[in-house]
Amino acid sequence: MPASLAERLQSVESGIADAARASGRSPEEITTIVVTKFHPASLVRELYDLGVRNVGENRHQEAEAKAAALAGLTDLT
Repeated sequence: MPASLAERLQSVESGIADAARASGRSPEEITTIVVTKFHPASLVRELYDLGVRNVGENRHQEAEAKAAALAGLTDLT
């Protein structure tokens, strides 16, 4: 059974934290930007509900559409 979105996000966050500590940095210094290329705005909303606030998009047109769909999420960057 595939891992849930929350489980996959936690796995990525743990890996980043481990890599930060291994390089002598604090995980809190790292800004993770989740790239949602080819994924719908609904996935961004799910990620938002899991605490993600920094999202990137590859194409301007897709970014505009997602920004409009997610306008109520005021602290999403």
